[in-house]
Amino acid sequence: MRKDSEIFLRKCLQYKTEIGEDAFELNITYFGGIPNIEVEIDEIINELKTLKCISKKSEIIGETIQIFLTLDGITYFSKQKINENGITINFNGDQINVVTDNGRIDAKNYEKDIDNIPKTIVVEGNKNSREASSGGSGDQLFGLGLIGMLVLTVFYLDYRIKVQLCLVLASIIIEVATVGVYYNSRKAQVIYGKNIKEMLYFNMAGIICIPLLIGIINMPLYTSKIDLDDFKKIVDMDGIIKAFLNSEYAYYAFFQMVGMILLAFFMLHIVCSDFYIIAITNIVIGKKGKWFWNSLFKLTYKRGKDWKIHVSIGILFLVMSILCVIGIVPYIIDVLSNINANNLSKI
Repeated sequence: MRKDSEIFLRKCLQYKTEIGEDAFELNITYFGGIPNIEVEIDEIINELKTLKCISKKSEIIGETIQIFLTLDGITYFSKQKINENGITINFNGDQINVVTDNGRIDAKNYEKDIDNIPKTIVVEGNKNSREASSGGSGDQLFGLGLIGMLVLTVFYLDYRIKVQLCLVLASIIIEVATVGVYYNSRKAQVIYGKNIKEMLYFNMAGIICIPLLIGIINMPLYTSKIDLDDFKKIVDMDGIIKAFLNSEYAYYAFFQMVGMILLAFFMLHIVCSDFYIIAITNIVIGKKGKWFWNSLFKLTYKRGKDWKIHVSIGILFLVMSILCVIGIVPYIIDVLSNINANNLSKI
C-alpha cells in the first residue's frame, strides 16, 4: 500500500476509535497532512477498495468522504491500538484477524535473533559405517512399529464394540459442545469474524460423519461380507501372525483399526479448533480468568489463520478414515495382490 493511503487509513482508524463507529463521514480537510490530498483522494480511495480495507460503497461527495470500514481495514496494521482498555495479546507469528464490536485483539509480531548457528562437520572416512548404522536403526524401528500395529489390531479385535461406542459417545459430546460454541460465539458477535463461521460449520458437519460411519460397518449387509468376529476366532486359535498370513479378513481388521485411530485424530483436530474459538469468545466478552483464556489463545491461535487449511486437514483425516474403516483400502490391496499373483503364474 502506498504511504499516503496508509496515512489515510490510519486517520480513519483513529477517528473510528474516537466515535466507536465503522461507518462515518469526514471532510477532506481532515486529511490535510497528506500532500496534494485534493488530487490524490480518488487514487487513495480506489486503492483501499482494491485492498478491501473499505467497502465499495465508500465514495467522495464534493469535499465530504463517506467511509465504510471493513474487517480487513480494521485489522490492517499489526501494531494498532484501539483504546487504552483494549485487550492485547502478544504472540509469535502472524496476526489473528478477529475483531468484533465488543472487544479487540491486537497481535504483535516478534522476531528472534538467531546466533551461533552450529556447523555441520562430515567425516568422509566414517560415511559407510554411519549409513549402515542408520539403516540398521531404520529396520529396527520398522520392526517395532509393525509389532506395535499388530498388538493394536489384537486389542481392537478384543474390544472392538467398546472402542466404537467410545468414539460414538465422544463424537456426540463434541457435537453438542461445538453447537454450544457456535451459539456463544454468535451471541458475542465473534461469529462474524473471518474464519470462525466457516470453521464451526465444518466442525458441526464433519463430526456427524463418525456415528454414521460406525453405524454402517455394523449393519448386517456389511458384517455378512466382512466377518471380523470369525477373524478374531482364528487369531485366538492360531495366533495373530498365522491368522494374518492365512485369513482373508486380516487386512480389513488391520485397516479398520487404523481408521479408528484416524477418527480419533480427526476429533482431536475439531476439539483444538473449538478451544481456539472458545478462547477468543471469552476474551471478547471479558470473562473471568483472563490469564487462562489468553494462554489458551496463544496455544491455539494458529488454528484461526486460514479456515481453508483447517477444513483441508479435517477432510484429509476424514477421507482416510472412511477408506480404511469401510474396507476400500484393504480391498484395493487384495485386488492388486491377486493381479500380481495371476501375472506371476502366467510367467
